[in-house]
Amino acid sequence: MSDEIDQSDEILALQSIYNDEEFTCIVGDDGLKTGKFSAFITQPSQFYVTFTSAHNGTPKSIVIPIEHLPPIILSFKFPKDYPSRNRPEFTLSCAWLMAAELAKLCERLETTWREKKCSVILYLWINILKEETLDLIGASDHLDITRLHEQLESPEYILEKKELDPRIADFPISLPLPQYLESFNEARSRTIFLRNIYVCPICFQETPGTNCLQFNPCRHVYCKYCMEQYFKVRITDVSSIPCPHEKCPSEATPLQVKELLGEQLSNKYDGMLLRATLDKMSDITYCPRLACGSPVLRDGDDKMAACLACNYNFCVLCRSSYHGVDYCPLRPEEVDKIIRQYQLADDAGRESLENQYGISRRISQQVPSRIEQIILEYDEGDDEVKTRLELRYGLAQIKRLKKDTAGELRRIVNQYQNGDDEVRCRLKRMFGFQEIQKLIKYNVNTVLSMDWLDRNAKNCPKCNAPIQKISGCNHMVCWKCKTSFCWHCLCFTCIG
Repeated sequence: MSDEIDQSDEILALQSIYNDEEFTCIVGDDGLKTGKFSAFITQPSQFYVTFTSAHNGTPKSIVIPIEHLPPIILSFKFPKDYPSRNRPEFTLSCAWLMAAELAKLCERLETTWREKKCSVILYLWINILKEETLDLIGASDHLDITRLHEQLESPEYILEKKELDPRIADFPISLPLPQYLESFNEARSRTIFLRNIYVCPICFQETPGTNCLQFNPCRHVYCKYCMEQYFKVRITDVSSIPCPHEKCPSEATPLQVKELLGEQLSNKYDGMLLRATLDKMSDITYCPRLACGSPVLRDGDDKMAACLACNYNFCVLCRSSYHGVDYCPLRPEEVDKIIRQYQLADDAGRESLENQYGISRRISQQVPSRIEQIILEYDEGDDEVKTRLELRYGLAQIKRLKKDTAGELRRIVNQYQNGDDEVRCRLKRMFGFQEIQKLIKYNVNTVLSMDWLDRNAKNCPKCNAPIQKISGCNHMVCWKCKTSFCWHCLCFTCIG
């Protein structure tokens, strides 16, 4: 059989085994067959690339898990008398092998030719490169690229390779070696993923990789149709779109969301992710204007924030227009809620509410000044003054204020809290908005005080005054009427 027929048969056999990405062959202008083989080496399941980097003068070891190393490139040219007399001319090139290691591989190929002389050799060479490379260089489970990484920037390194063995070809890369290996590994994993067939765990249909989506780092794979429906349901969640697998921590990337849901929904999801991130930042708040809602940077503990988008200054506590050093206004519908918050809060929470609204659990004996003024003005005024006050506030209400000031105040507050807009406007005109706010806070303080007394005090059996026992025996003396009684059973006792 002639050499030309042997060469043609070998090329046909290799083309039937390997795809165009791995093996190519053409006939040159000189009539000789030339080609290139990309040998993707066989790696163990857990394989790492390591190198040492000097960070701030301190050596630091870095480990990178790599599933797919870049291929070793075998370029060849058949002489006319191959395989009967001479071997193919060849060169080796590889991004992650040093010149000495490539030279060792060249010697291994030469040795194989000498052993199999006069036989077609390419298939054996290819298998050696794929199966034996890691063992030949002593990198069975990891590859240390520290020296190569340091040498690649040196101009003398290219000269060293060519002088060491002319069969070693240059393999230029545009990135630093560690980044290049990571980039190739990611691209190669993607290529293999697209070529495979997967069974979707949701619909149980066999689907090619081109129509599948893979979560990382868990590697769970689902068909795109199921994931599109899943993403549309989950996009209302402001935190993330997790992998559907039970208790899996992996999340969909913004690129995957954009691929399945399109530009509009993807932009919505990006905005939700941004807002969720900003919400976790203690120095970020949002403009309370419905037409704006822009994020605003807070200045330390300052209660005022200024929106740069709409130039609106507001209080970060109550979300209303900035009110300076005044306490935040209490809305009628919030009173019961704030009282419950205060009762259930710890010391820090109560202090925060006190600073915001000016409320306190301490017993307040002071009636808001405007109410005192009305009573005093009515008592000391002449008939004209009394008539004016009666026409404005009503004689019945003035009498109630004088007879039971606290009870009348609670009645006014209840009217304001439970009344409609017309009732609230009338009370505002009658007492003024600032006075209504004082009444509400006075009522909150009274409720909190009474709640504290219910839990910590008992009433005198004679005058009903609240009594608190701090320490000592059960014999008590009322601070108001000086009556002696037993703290335990509340029966009257005699001193001595």
